Amino acid sequence: MNICEYCGCHLKMSSSDRIELLIDPGTWNPMDEDMFPVDPIEFNSEDEPSEKGLEDEDEPSENSLEDEPSENNEDEPSENSLEDEDEPSENSLEDEDEPSENDDYQNRLDSYQDRTGLLDAVQTGTGQVNGIPVAIGIMDFEFMGGSMGSVVGEKITRLIEYATNQRLPLIIVCASGGARMQEGSLSLMQMAKISASLYNYQINQKLFYVPILTSPTTGGVTASFGMLGDIILAEPDAYIAFAGKRVIEETLKIEVPEVGLVLIVMSALLVNVPKFISWGSEKHGCRSQDAWLDIVPGSRKPINFFWASFTLLGSLGVLYLSVSSYYGRHFFSLISSEFVVPFLPQGVTLTFYGIAGLFLSLHWWLLIFWNVGSGYNFFDKKKRMVCFFRYGFPGTYRRIFLRVRMEDIQSLILQANPNPEPSSGVLYMQTREQGTIPLTPVDDYYDRTPRNVIQKAWDLSRFLSVPMEIVPYS
Repeated sequence: MNICEYCGCHLKMSSSDRIELLIDPGTWNPMDEDMFPVDPIEFNSEDEPSEKGLEDEDEPSENSLEDEPSENNEDEPSENSLEDEDEPSENSLEDEDEPSENDDYQNRLDSYQDRTGLLDAVQTGTGQVNGIPVAIGIMDFEFMGGSMGSVVGEKITRLIEYATNQRLPLIIVCASGGARMQEGSLSLMQMAKISASLYNYQINQKLFYVPILTSPTTGGVTASFGMLGDIILAEPDAYIAFAGKRVIEETLKIEVPEVGLVLIVMSALLVNVPKFISWGSEKHGCRSQDAWLDIVPGSRKPINFFWASFTLLGSLGVLYLSVSSYYGRHFFSLISSEFVVPFLPQGVTLTFYGIAGLFLSLHWWLLIFWNVGSGYNFFDKKKRMVCFFRYGFPGTYRRIFLRVRMEDIQSLILQANPNPEPSSGVLYMQTREQGTIPLTPVDDYYDRTPRNVIQKAWDLSRFLSVPMEIVPYS
């Protein structure tokens, strides 16, 4: 399984190994296998003449005259030249196997293609995962660090478009150092092209996309399709960033401390729907020894759909009665006109209630549409930090983000009706600097069983090492 049996670290794998691991045997169908990269901007090209080269052409130097073959050179080759021809050195063999950064782009491509057996840094295709048809792309870090050039971007875009047409779930396994510098701005354009295809796939077609972030995932891949998944999966202790530690230090001229994986905040800031990094498999979040993540579902709950529909239908019915009272008759033959209420004052009152009901129903549907209140609570023991994120209505407070140091947490407060036992309520966090912060209504993501309500609130208080108290509704 390519996992260290002692520390649990995930070892690096090639794209072919991941295909064998993830896809059901006999179901892999590759796509765009014959697509290969070229050198569009002639990177490291030696064809451009320099000023020095022009001078050399016009005024031959003494060295050029000395380079002309002499009699001795024709008749008596030196011993060193024979040795060089017959006995290649170890360094020359290493240079043949390992592509040098000084090689031009085309030579490096040829060398990596020989080493990996791939034409570029990604394999795309379709297959089945536990019998479920999927479209999948797998990047290979062994090919030029998994860098994203024109071919990588085109293959991933075609994969997304195929998944859109066939309505297949999409999986992309990311392992990349970012955009490929040898292709200049053409490689950066792939970020926008892939993101545009994903927008149509996710937003317009409402299809499901899951990126799997492996070590390392950095640069343009992180800034584009790596962070646009409906659910983002990451290998434990994977190196995931936009820029590396060295680049940040050289750019900002500051010393950057060692940082861990804090992608939950990044994904919430980059995309328009709540995302989370999943390293566990709990119902409403995930937990580890040093981290606790609670997903807050927001307004898209069955009870809200019920009330939105109920108020809409009820208000339309009341408005129908008010219109019938105004005209003095019903518009349906099944209802006798004898039951028409007078327009004054009953009809006016019904009109007022009907319009008020429509506005109330509109409020419910907007809550559901924008999923107001959704987000997450993230507790990180290693950084001693608690992060809260919520979505509000569009505008200034569409994204609400708050941080609290664990040292400032005084207690947890479960406000509920204790008779006979708490079955639902609201869980608050009491802090020194920012007062009382509502975490989430408990019945949003805790089971309504009384024992589970208290147990899970108690588990969180033990995780944070703070006391918990139950306060009745006032």
